[in-house]
Amino acid sequence: INRLLSVDTPVSRNARYFQLEGTLLHTAGIGMFCIRLKLSPFESGFGTLSVGSWSISLLLLAFDFAGKMKSLGSLVSPICALLLSFAFARSGNYRHSEGVIKSGAISSHVMLIMFSFAFFVVAACCGLFYVWQYSVLKNPSQKLGKKKLPPLETVDRAAQFCVSIAFPLLTIGLMLGFTSLQNSTNSFSVMSDPHAVVTIVAWLTYVSYLFARFSSGWKGVRLNYLLIFGMLLSLALYIIPSHIHSFT
Repeated sequence: INRLLSVDTPVSRNARYFQLEGTLLHTAGIGMFCIRLKLSPFESGFGTLSVGSWSISLLLLAFDFAGKMKSLGSLVSPICALLLSFAFARSGNYRHSEGVIKSGAISSHVMLIMFSFAFFVVAACCGLFYVWQYSVLKNPSQKLGKKKLPPLETVDRAAQFCVSIAFPLLTIGLMLGFTSLQNSTNSFSVMSDPHAVVTIVAWLTYVSYLFARFSSGWKGVRLNYLLIFGMLLSLALYIIPSHIHSFT
């Protein structure tokens, strides 16, 4: 594990190369899907999961090439692989959506939320690093490998940066989605859709994070647990059934 978490070793350099190659191939695959079928990738659960994995991978590469938190790949890459595996598992059940997804506003709604969740996933991985390293520092018997991890302050700032970018994206995405659904079906109720309810709970979780950090002066482990909880809510959207969000 020390080799995987180290800043720059042959293992990490090879991982960076394969992550870049995989992301480029994934980008080409999504493009060919859209061109060949002349459809939005969000027409099905397969495409939505695929874009979710792709957006997280893009953000990971941005952090990696910026020289920030290189050790994030040890947590973020498995999440990318997991989402992509779920996408392939659902590719045989591909079907066209009911038509509302063909709206540009709805496509923008989904894309904004996908990218916001990508930032939230990276923020939660920072939170996991923070909680783990904090426990290592508190227990001398677990000091193995602590020098391989970034400082707590760096992890904390990276998480704050991700949430600060993701929260406006999520807010705009939710507004687009609710407005479009209200225009397309007057009978739509937020409480009738499990996806909408869970997304609002996730939004409130990040409101709590930002309020606690900037208004109440919270720092440390408690704050990072909020990020981990928010990621679990975000990932839960891929398994919670929804009659409105059937394409996810």
